[in-house]
Amino acid sequence: MLVLLLLWLARRMQLWLADGPLLQSRLDSGARQAMGTLVRYLVLLIGLLAIVQTACIDLTTFNVLAGAVIVPNSKFITENVVNWKYNDDTVRFRIPLGVAYGSDARQVERILLELAAADTDVLQDPPPVVRFVGFGDDGLLFELRAWSASLVDRKGRLISQLNFAIYDRFQREGIEFPFPQRDLHLKSGVLELRRAAPRAAD
Repeated sequence: MLVLLLLWLARRMQLWLADGPLLQSRLDSGARQAMGTLVRYLVLLIGLLAIVQTACIDLTTFNVLAGAVIVPNSKFITENVVNWKYNDDTVRFRIPLGVAYGSDARQVERILLELAAADTDVLQDPPPVVRFVGFGDDGLLFELRAWSASLVDRKGRLISQLNFAIYDRFQREGIEFPFPQRDLHLKSGVLELRRAAPRAAD
């Protein structure tokens, strides 16, 4: 019963903070939700510890479980733990593409980096990069990786405008996109086609 009450209280606290005091701040909706969730977990942790102590459960049992975590407890006390995504509004986008065999791979890399640098929605820090990811059945495979802070929630728009720019530039530069090609090889013999005789009506 106490656990259910604690869960309800923690949830109400999260909603109150997100829609109350935090709403008056300059934080965006994502940051408000993150702060509310953090407070919710904190309330749950404190409440569960209080319930466990009230029930006279030996807390040393949890030390064994804590020792199995990826990050040892001592890391949180003696070293700095960096959260790379908290309060970070940048997102990396990946734009895969292919070019026909015979294309200049370095020219493709240079053009992709120029197009990414010219796009105002692409960040230059971290800088965009181009990866030559492999050899496909029909062409060379590349991937443009770029960061954006302005189109975090509109991934399709950024990818679309970069694809338009890539297509137009490749057309001007004479770089061909791959398309499936299948060759039929006859080693010997004669390929004979016969028309089947019409069947009599039943």
